[in-house]
Amino acid sequence: MANRSNRFNGPTQLNDPIVLNDNERATIREDLIAPQGQPAVNIVGEDATLRVTRSGSISAPDSGNTAVLSSGEDARITNRGAISGAFNGISSTGDDLRLSNSGLISSDSRAVDLSDGDGIRVRNSGTILGTGNQRNGTLYVDGTVDDLKIDNTRRGVIDAGEGNLGDAISVQVGAAGDPSNDNIRIDNDGLLQGRGDGPEVFNGGRVTGNGSSGLRFFNGSGQPQATISGSVSNSGTITSEVNVGFLGGLVVEDGVAFQGRITNERRGLISGPRNGLYIGNAEHDLDIINQGRIESGSRAVNIDGTGVNLFNSGQIVGTGDQRNGTVYSDATADDYAIINGRRGVIDAGRGNQGAGVALQTGEVLGDVVNVTFRNAGTIQGRGQAAATSGLAGDGLRIFSGVTGGGTTYQGDIINSGRILSESTQGPTAAIRFSNGLAYQGTLTNERHGLIAGAQNGLYFGDAAHDANVVNRGTIASDSRAVNIDGTGVNLTNSGRIIGSGNQRNGTVYSDATADNYSIVNERRGVIDAGRGNQGAGISLQTGEVDGDIVTASISNAGRIQGRGAGEGNLEGDGIRVFAGADNTTLTSDIDNRGRILGSDDGIDIRTGTTLDGDINNRGIIFGRNNGVEISGAVAGSINNDGLIAGEVAAIDASNAEAAVTVNNRGALKGDVILSGFDDTFTSSSRRGAVITGGLGNDSISGGTGRDTVRFDDIDVPVNVTLDDNGNGTATRKNGFALHFENIEVDSLNTAAVADDAAFLSEALAGNLYFNIHTNDFNGGEIRGQLDNIVSDVTEGGVRTVVLSAVLDAAQEPGPTSDSEATGEGLVTLTVAPDGSITYDLSLQTTGLATFDLLPVAGFSAIHLHNAPAGVNGPVILDVVQDAGGDITGLVQAPGVDTGDGNVFTEIIETDTLASIENVVGSNDNDVILAAAGNNRLEGNDGNDELAGGAGNDTLLGGAGNDTLRGGGGNDITDGGLGIDTADFSDIGAAVTARLDEHGRGIAIYQGPNGRVVDRLISIENLIGSANADSLSGNELANELAGGAGNDTLLGGAGDDILRGGGGNDVTDGGLGIDTADFSDIGAAVTASIDEHGRGTATYQGPNGLVTDQLISIENLTGSENNDVLLGNAEVNVLVGNGGDDTLTGGLGADTFVFGPEALGADVVTDFQDGLDLLDVSAFSLGTTELQSVISSAQQIGGDVLLTFAQENTVLLEGVQAQALDTSDFLS
Repeated sequence: MANRSNRFNGPTQLNDPIVLNDNERATIREDLIAPQGQPAVNIVGEDATLRVTRSGSISAPDSGNTAVLSSGEDARITNRGAISGAFNGISSTGDDLRLSNSGLISSDSRAVDLSDGDGIRVRNSGTILGTGNQRNGTLYVDGTVDDLKIDNTRRGVIDAGEGNLGDAISVQVGAAGDPSNDNIRIDNDGLLQGRGDGPEVFNGGRVTGNGSSGLRFFNGSGQPQATISGSVSNSGTITSEVNVGFLGGLVVEDGVAFQGRITNERRGLISGPRNGLYIGNAEHDLDIINQGRIESGSRAVNIDGTGVNLFNSGQIVGTGDQRNGTVYSDATADDYAIINGRRGVIDAGRGNQGAGVALQTGEVLGDVVNVTFRNAGTIQGRGQAAATSGLAGDGLRIFSGVTGGGTTYQGDIINSGRILSESTQGPTAAIRFSNGLAYQGTLTNERHGLIAGAQNGLYFGDAAHDANVVNRGTIASDSRAVNIDGTGVNLTNSGRIIGSGNQRNGTVYSDATADNYSIVNERRGVIDAGRGNQGAGISLQTGEVDGDIVTASISNAGRIQGRGAGEGNLEGDGIRVFAGADNTTLTSDIDNRGRILGSDDGIDIRTGTTLDGDINNRGIIFGRNNGVEISGAVAGSINNDGLIAGEVAAIDASNAEAAVTVNNRGALKGDVILSGFDDTFTSSSRRGAVITGGLGNDSISGGTGRDTVRFDDIDVPVNVTLDDNGNGTATRKNGFALHFENIEVDSLNTAAVADDAAFLSEALAGNLYFNIHTNDFNGGEIRGQLDNIVSDVTEGGVRTVVLSAVLDAAQEPGPTSDSEATGEGLVTLTVAPDGSITYDLSLQTTGLATFDLLPVAGFSAIHLHNAPAGVNGPVILDVVQDAGGDITGLVQAPGVDTGDGNVFTEIIETDTLASIENVVGSNDNDVILAAAGNNRLEGNDGNDELAGGAGNDTLLGGAGNDTLRGGGGNDITDGGLGIDTADFSDIGAAVTARLDEHGRGIAIYQGPNGRVVDRLISIENLIGSANADSLSGNELANELAGGAGNDTLLGGAGDDILRGGGGNDVTDGGLGIDTADFSDIGAAVTASIDEHGRGTATYQGPNGLVTDQLISIENLTGSENNDVLLGNAEVNVLVGNGGDDTLTGGLGADTFVFGPEALGADVVTDFQDGLDLLDVSAFSLGTTELQSVISSAQQIGGDVLLTFAQENTVLLEGVQAQALDTSDFLS
């Protein structure tokens, strides 16, 4: 066409195309219809211009036809009307095309086809619309196109068309021989709408020809990778309907390397049901900047390949459940970054399920993926999908792309915003490194950062990490704030690690798989299970299998706080170490310069664990139960330079499995309870400590303060001696060992077990048990079932079965028993070929001594029963047969080779004491002797002997009949319960002591530095010195012993026993039935009383005749010599004791007392048959035995001679033998 400018007013059915050559122009004002099979307008020249006015239109309705075809360079097409074609609306292959559309461009197949050409500019403020399925895009860019700018303005719409299939814009990247598109710029301020869904769009893992995304880049080069450089800027909407495959709002397919930038501006929206923004696998150099909103019903952002950097200051949000994360990196991703700015939000969406960010790491075993991750905004995981599901609601989940793990995430993670998870499922967390994924890098939670999850805050799974965690902000969880599995995790906290709910197994928890890790809580650091919650501050599970050795380092300079009254894994320890398997070891010191606080224990080392390291404290360790507890475990030294305190005990190692060493230079508030092994306690502190040594040969050295040793956990008597410096020993017979060899099973209770074969059968069934009977528990104190078969071997026709038992009080007498005795037994049964059985037996007890065994004639204190556990059965075999009330067997000293036979070896333990001021005894009959120093001695239960020595002492007898010697000094002597004696026999001056009706009083004497006054509390009996004492009782039954010196004894009311001792004493019984007792006199005594109870007692003393004055006396007890005792007309009790005594009762119903310990030939001068009584109860005679004594009585003239055991005789003067019967005796 020759004219440079042509105007067509149509409507016109063209027979031939309108051809525009160089510099020609055409303006279309009305409708033009293209000729059949040819375009309506064909631009072939340079600088040609086509304008379509609002009233004009160009259409090519026949199949396969294009409305406008442009191949010339620098063409200008301006459309304000309508351009439509069945195959293409506009198709261009020329360079430097300028296409401006404010009208409608449409096609049944492709509205705008940019098949070739560089330097193209497209500006759309109208509509580019698909009227049928759009092959590869409503606006299509071929792989040969470079230097392209597409500007879809605010009013612009590019839409594949409702009900159709196709992309809004589809960019083919690369073509054959040209694997790149350079400088492709797409700006959208309007709407890019992809259409369609289902297998017609994506099938068999591949996109069909139509596509369906808002904006899609795909590889058309035929090569594995094609490259596009340029940018995408969106301030409008890029969206799609597709919900299959990788298609979505904006898609960069696999094999397309994007070099440039994708920017979603503040008002921009990129969305898709399947993916919002999808970046496929290629070698990118791409920055994604989101200031607007990216959303999806399935995955908002997908990152594959390398070199992708996501910067978000807008919203990336799930509008439905997010498979594998709202932001997701695939296994192919590497060298990428995710930066979520201060205003940035990445959220799986309220009411949905899914992670905020999920990073799949590595494709093959050994892959190391480099990532940079920063968050200053909010990342939120949602829902309650299972932790193993891709929908799990972690805030940030990093997991291996290899089944079973074996890949590594490398790079720092920095959070100054919020990373959150609402999931309570399994190991889900605000940040989770899943099992098998190794993390190498530093995770930093900055000062204002928050990492919080309902189930876990920060979770490290089982892998070989090289991870540093630096927390300056807050890590929180409703269930567990920090979880450490695997190796190589180092946690440094100067912020807050807090429980927002009950903390299962610890606010910071290391799992059984953890190894080579460290926990450092710095000065400002807080690890706290949370006020009102339950749980430990730190809980360390040690080892996966038996014998595991775990290496760690634990230090605290801040605060570690356990909370609540929970049980089991919710116990509120500050730090808890427990076994993940038997016999595991944690190789670590626990260093504290801050505060470790527990609502249960401060530090708790639990059963099955060995802490191969020390507990070093320069701060505060406190527990409402114990400061430090070692139970069923082994630990190194406890070195205290600070404060260890507990409301029950400062340190409780009573159930430790090995010896404990405590070195104290600080303060211990609460008792220190050592183990049952050979422990060491050493203090150099000015603050006193209270130490319970327990069993074992302990070394206990106090400091410069007032230190106390306690033995009230010991079940046997203890003998303690201290010198002037508080040095000494504590000894006790703490158990015994018993050994027999080659004993025939020949004394079976055949009513229970018929023969040897039945005995063996019951033994193999675990139906034999030991029972040990004691004085305190006649029916059995400890029991042990022989239910552990150690070995069962037959060689040469001889079968050998070895059985073992553990004895305790749990069954016999029962779990409520206060017995602490235990034992171990081993029985070896040897079965000969003829079926006969012999046995070897070894038995060792702790907390029982030989004197505890029940001495009943004919009754075995130790024997075997036949019954299963929990059932009482009959005795079938005596282990130790008693004879005459004595235990069979020799008692040997420790270390003596006893040989075979019935032999006991006593186990004697000795504690070494140094710088000890105070002693608390056991609940048995203790002897506690101190010297100079102000001592406090407590006897507890049992009949104790306490001696304070010089110094102002406090003696507390406790329950039992105690003897208390204050020694020199102003002492407090408190007898406690029982019949207690204040003993002044070691005082070198005359003592004046008086008791009131409550057993209170004072004792006064002249010491070397002046008058000394002792306070007496709950005292019943008094023993004087070797000087002229004055002892006064009260209304109770008192025993007063004057000792040497001319004493005055005043019994007061009550039935008193008064022993004057050596010296010319005044003995005044006062009211009651009182006894003058001369059993401590070393000479024959002649004593008589008149009808008023007055009289004298004389004997020969070392310095001449001694005469005691007797006042208000009713009964007389003689010495071990030949005494003469004369009663009065009242009722008298006369006890001759040893020697050949002469007893005269006088008128009245008198009782004459004899016994096996009082050997001699006694005479009763005035026995009145039917009135007086002979008390022979000490002989323990039965009725038959007593009748034998009576029937064998000898009549000697007018007298009768009675003979008792051990050649004791009593001559009754003036009595006929036939007059005697059993009514004359007390037996």
